[in-house]
Amino acid sequence: MNSISSNISGREVATELLTVTVAVPTRDRPAQLERCLRALRELEFQRFELLVANNGLGEEIIKELCSEFGARYLRVDNPGLNIARNRAALACTSDVVAYLDDDAVVEPGWLPSLLLDFKDPKVMAVTGRVDPIRTDTEAARISALFMSSLADPARRVVLDKECDDWFARANFGGVGIGCNMALRRSAWTTWGGFDARLDRGAAIAGWGEHFAFFELIDQGFRVVHTPASAVQHGEPESLEQVRSAYLRDLRAVSAYMAMLFAEFPQHRRALWDFCMARFRKSPRPWRSRVEAPRRLVPRWRSLLALISGPFRYAALRIKKGTRKHPRT
Repeated sequence: MNSISSNISGREVATELLTVTVAVPTRDRPAQLERCLRALRELEFQRFELLVANNGLGEEIIKELCSEFGARYLRVDNPGLNIARNRAALACTSDVVAYLDDDAVVEPGWLPSLLLDFKDPKVMAVTGRVDPIRTDTEAARISALFMSSLADPARRVVLDKECDDWFARANFGGVGIGCNMALRRSAWTTWGGFDARLDRGAAIAGWGEHFAFFELIDQGFRVVHTPASAVQHGEPESLEQVRSAYLRDLRAVSAYMAMLFAEFPQHRRALWDFCMARFRKSPRPWRSRVEAPRRLVPRWRSLLALISGPFRYAALRIKKGTRKHPRT
């Protein structure tokens, strides 16, 4: 494991040495993973351990890519992005775990910029800017509109419990997204880790990183969004894929709201205020007001997706109960 010195390209990263693992969860996308690993090899700063957590099939080809790019291979048998994220963190001993989606492409100065804010011991997670990898098709342009809910992705954000509207901002996209983020490894000693019920491959197919940000801030820590750390993120190739993702996200967000309502009664007022503001289309200074160029799906399909979410959470609650620690 290599260390990060207190000065990189003239920028101070930390007063003490930090060790870093770059973790890339992957599932059945070897071409995208190869592109991601190739971009990591071109980083200006190379002092990190690279770990690939394979959550899908094609084990041999993923192992070959790991060998080619000097990555440690980790097999994760149970499906779910959050499960892979937890396994990756628990498999390393570095000070910081930086996460990338397998279809993300880092910019050359990505990693040092992502680590700057860990100088503050209260900062437990940092996110970076996410740009579309392409905008030359209608599907890519529409998807890019919904990539980030931040009103100004180029603006630095420091979020803790002293900030106005922190509950809504942490839970609903006001501090960045998970395809470009880093967490302090010590978080797993006091925090339950990423909730296995959430995000891709789970019953509630999203909001995994947002729930993590909420829990960490609720424990008294800070989460920072730094636009200086940038990646490009893959886009769907067809409008049908955009529609499918849109409906999936509607089901996920209503299921997630049901989960917050049921499991965090102390925050029900804040959740209600956010829901009412969305219903009235009241602007929030931190949230973008993006309108798709045309209706993606019939209104009845959108309503059906929203209504189905709480039922999905209820079924999950009956089957699996509430929060479980990733070690169990």
